[in-house]
Amino acid sequence: EKLVIHLKAVAIQLFLQNSFEDGAILLRMAKLDHVAADYLLDHDQLEFGLKFIRACIYNKDEKNALLLKLGSKFYEKGLKDRAMRVFAACGQWHLALWILKSTGRIPDSFFIKKYLVYRGLLRPISPELQKSFPDILPLIDLIAQIDIDFAEFATNAGVSPQSMKTLLG
Repeated sequence: EKLVIHLKAVAIQLFLQNSFEDGAILLRMAKLDHVAADYLLDHDQLEFGLKFIRACIYNKDEKNALLLKLGSKFYEKGLKDRAMRVFAACGQWHLALWILKSTGRIPDSFFIKKYLVYRGLLRPISPELQKSFPDILPLIDLIAQIDIDFAEFATNAGVSPQSMKTLLG
């Protein structure tokens, strides 16, 4: 117990001195992986944090919570493509689709949405998360808008009405 407290104290000092790798290693030795990942994210060590989370966090729920935090950090920094990939990795498909649609990736958002609906993987974000992303469309509206955008995109690309029925059906 005392050793863990000492390792954590030293690790925090290392983080404060920008020795993030050393601090994370000490926290890992103390079996404080979640604490290490949180410190990395809180100190904007996002790429290192991503590697650490993928390599050292084994509990699925814990990993998904940390990835959600990481994706939110990427999004806040304007790194929408990185955020979208991290949201997808932690199963936050509503957020991932919203980013795809809002960045103009119409075919991607349509076909990924179609697959997610088919597999039953698409769920709305929680009300708590909605507060962090106030501009996001509700899931049902997002799905409808993706279909509308894709229909317009495909029509402009010369896709026949019969093919459109097949794609949208």
